[in-house]
Amino acid sequence: MAGTSARIAARRRAREARVRRREALREHENQVNRLAGVFYEHEEFRRRHECASAAAVAELLRLGEPVEEVAALLGVDAGRVRALKSLAQQAPPAGSDGSSESS
Repeated sequence: MAGTSARIAARRRAREARVRRREALREHENQVNRLAGVFYEHEEFRRRHECASAAAVAELLRLGEPVEEVAALLGVDAGRVRALKSLAQQAPPAGSDGSSESS
């Protein structure tokens, strides 16, 4: 009888260990998902901030501010501002969607 009780106790301990491992895995997955959510939220915020900053820089350049002065104001390399200026010159003017409106 002692052997049967030992086997039952061993199965119970094994079952409890599996439950603990599943719970730990589930908690780990939840933590990873929370961290991923924070990461993607941060990335979206960063992207929106960069777009807003790029629009302001493009406007300064459009108004005739020198590239070097804009770069110094931002604390970035002038090459980055030149690249942005080049992209801004290639893009259609703001508010232009390519369609002609007739009145």
